[in-house]
Amino acid sequence: MNHVQKITIPMLTLVCALISTITFAQMKEPNQALSFNNPILALNHISEKPRAKSELLAHFYKQYPKPYAWIEHGTLSPNAIILKDIILKAREDALNPAHYHAAKIDALIKDFATLDQASQQALDVLLTDAFLAYAIDMGTGRAELRRTDREWLLKGRTIDPVNLLINALTKDTLGATLHDLVPKYNAYAGLKAALPHYQKLAENSTAAIRINAGKTLELNDKSERVVQVRARLIAHNLLGQTQATSDIYDTNLRDAIKLYQQQEGLDIDGKVGPSTLRSLNSSVKDQLAKIEINMERWRWMPQSLGAFYLTVDITGFEYFIIKDGSETIRAKIVVGTASRPTPVFTADMNHIVFSPYWGVPNSIAVKDKLPLLRKDPYRLTRSGIRLFDRKGNEIDPGMVDWETYNQNNFKYTMRQDPGANNALGRVKFMFPNSHAIYLHDTPTKSLFDKKVRTYSSGCIRIQNPLELAEYLLKDKGWTPERIKAAYNKGKESSVKLDDAMRFPVYILYMTAWADAKGDVDFRPDIYNRDADMYKALANLNQ
Repeated sequence: MNHVQKITIPMLTLVCALISTITFAQMKEPNQALSFNNPILALNHISEKPRAKSELLAHFYKQYPKPYAWIEHGTLSPNAIILKDIILKAREDALNPAHYHAAKIDALIKDFATLDQASQQALDVLLTDAFLAYAIDMGTGRAELRRTDREWLLKGRTIDPVNLLINALTKDTLGATLHDLVPKYNAYAGLKAALPHYQKLAENSTAAIRINAGKTLELNDKSERVVQVRARLIAHNLLGQTQATSDIYDTNLRDAIKLYQQQEGLDIDGKVGPSTLRSLNSSVKDQLAKIEINMERWRWMPQSLGAFYLTVDITGFEYFIIKDGSETIRAKIVVGTASRPTPVFTADMNHIVFSPYWGVPNSIAVKDKLPLLRKDPYRLTRSGIRLFDRKGNEIDPGMVDWETYNQNNFKYTMRQDPGANNALGRVKFMFPNSHAIYLHDTPTKSLFDKKVRTYSSGCIRIQNPLELAEYLLKDKGWTPERIKAAYNKGKESSVKLDDAMRFPVYILYMTAWADAKGDVDFRPDIYNRDADMYKALANLNQ
């Protein structure tokens, strides 16, 4: 070998090595020629469809300053791993990991070293789509479920998922950004804490045991049905396995039933009567779905209710006031019937009306009052309800042929005078809204003794009007005596609240609440709003 050959061969080897290195680098580095203008094409490469809107994907890649969002110098960024771990655990928040390509992303990340450039690009788009879809679902709720409840009129928070992602990637705060989207309500945290137990329970064959029909079971009864009751309570972690075989209804079983009844919102009598039997025989999968449905409802809520607010708990038939994290007032309420449900919304409390008139809504006048007038023209008069024509002139109800009127041609208005028989009682608490809903007193106090209190036309009747009035007016110099005088006066008067007392009122419909320990209080679905959500949820989880 001559001198030239000795020099040339090593140089050729070096050149080949350099070419090989450059080629490998080109395969691993983002190719500037690759286009993210149509991210859907990238997803087609791996047979995936976007979960977020395609325009959001396109908008992100137009705004993001780098060609790739999740790949740096041919290597996956730590943010990709963080996102993958979060979406794999989506079930912990009653979300479906499959909605965020969790399995596909996990597989592609494991095989990342062998991916060609088109697959890398597809993975990048897939991760972006997963973030956008997850952020929207966690931050604002799932549109497919939200559409099922037209009576939920409370506006939740809004987010800009594209800017969220850009900021999270730029500032390297992806984990914290997604964590901040999780609802911070104690009730949500309680339901989340309960979720694993009910997920496991739904897979437990013991929970499928049904209790046979029969007479009410109570203390000291002996029956094979008692063993069935024990099996259900063991499945709910309310009895130990050592108590599984006894067919005697002993005090331990009675106490466990009382605890179960308390959790389920049933009458607490320690007996297995018809209502408790139906509840015990309900599907655990239905209870699991109820937890998931109500976690979803919390995602529809504003980010915070504030430091001072009043909550109307429709299904719990109570209202309560929270100030600086502490409960100040709680009392029973009566809410709307199934045909006239109380809607879900928020508005600010701003004034009180003592000894109010009641302007009868036209729908109630036609549907409820007109039939009474046909039977007895003076029936309403005896209740303090007067009738007026369209010019405001009072009319004599006995001079009108009520048989000639119906909902299409009814031309009168009705107003009830202040007094003991007034449908609003002697005081109402106003938070102006387009639904004509408010809190008020009632002359029918006996309804507060009932377990299920759905008797109003949509407004909220409260058990303790004087206590609430004293609380709201305590800083205005109103003594209890002055309040009682206005309450009993029989002449309408209005009092504006100080700015410090103009707090928001939140009217909520939740059929499952939970405390910090994860103990769930299942409520009756009095307006049948869970049913449509249940169907939509089942479709999403397929």
